[in-house]
Amino acid sequence: MVAVVAALSFWPLEGSARDARLAYASPQTSGKIEDRIRLAFLPEANAGTQAHVINSTIELPATVAERCAAVDPQQVSLIVRSLAAAEGLDPDLVDAVAWVESGYGANSGPSSSGALGIMQLMPATAKDLGLVDRCNVEQNVRAGVRYMKQLYTEFKDPLLMLAAYNAGPAKVHEKKGIPLYRETSDYIVRVLNRWKYSTMVGQHDQSIAQVKQVQEPAKDEGDSNKAEVGWKDGHVIELQ
Repeated sequence: MVAVVAALSFWPLEGSARDARLAYASPQTSGKIEDRIRLAFLPEANAGTQAHVINSTIELPATVAERCAAVDPQQVSLIVRSLAAAEGLDPDLVDAVAWVESGYGANSGPSSSGALGIMQLMPATAKDLGLVDRCNVEQNVRAGVRYMKQLYTEFKDPLLMLAAYNAGPAKVHEKKGIPLYRETSDYIVRVLNRWKYSTMVGQHDQSIAQVKQVQEPAKDEGDSNKAEVGWKDGHVIELQ
């Protein structure tokens, strides 16, 4: 069986406008989208708890011609997840944004619009957030996480938060929902696919760890019954 898990296509104009208005007027009430990305945040029970923040060990040489230095993607992902957890955001979701925005820093140069760094922050946005060096990995990620949290507080909906992160909050207010731009809808699709992939892999790894604690390793013939994760046409799918 092949089941598409996350598929948010470029909706038809009429339906798109209707859905966008509904999401804007009644955040978190329309559409499942994995229960609105599990509200994008960790359970309220975790509020107030302090998460261990991993200090960056990435060396940050001076940049040349507005290009950031090469970084270790694995270290970047650890920093992203740690800072997201510390702010109460879903680490998988923020990690997905960092991956889509810059490939964990693989895209070291500025975008055509001038966005730069792991979280691809615009100069004006970085200034508002108090970020001076957009190529400083930890500072850039911290500012990006704070910005995502501000957008969630403003729009009260994770999909509108993602739309605002891509197109700007002014456009979301102007359109009273997700702007009908192909770039923005494609952006949300990519983030959701990456987020779903991360959660599926994480759940799979966690279940394996729990099984190993109570029993001997499974025999080889049992491996054929495990679900596998794969890609099809740009979407995360579960193969059974």
